[in-house]
Amino acid sequence: MNNEITPCLEVEVFYLERMALPGEVLVSVNLEDVSRQDVAALTLASQSLRTDNGVPFTFKLRYDPSVIKDNHVYSVRARIEHEGRLIWTSTSAHTVDLNKLPGKPVHLRMEQVSTDRG
Repeated sequence: MNNEITPCLEVEVFYLERMALPGEVLVSVNLEDVSRQDVAALTLASQSLRTDNGVPFTFKLRYDPSVIKDNHVYSVRARIEHEGRLIWTSTSAHTVDLNKLPGKPVHLRMEQVSTDRG
């Protein structure tokens, strides 16, 4: 049995607007290697939850430390979907140093996606 502790990045997802969610939503958070341009990011860890509770949402992303490279860039992102439609997303890059975990949650602010159907 392997007794090594798997590193864990704690992420708190929130938005500032004072509004309730429209019912049950799917909240997803990804930890990604975003080092390479012009290719899709490599997902190192992800977690999702279905909830009808309000923000904040806290996630613990466990990842394999053997895939972490000093010269790579890692980022976390989040999204909230309702009935398969994106309604909130993180809009700015939030890089993390996986060699120096912060010891406190990484805070990811979400922005509401336009609901215009025009």
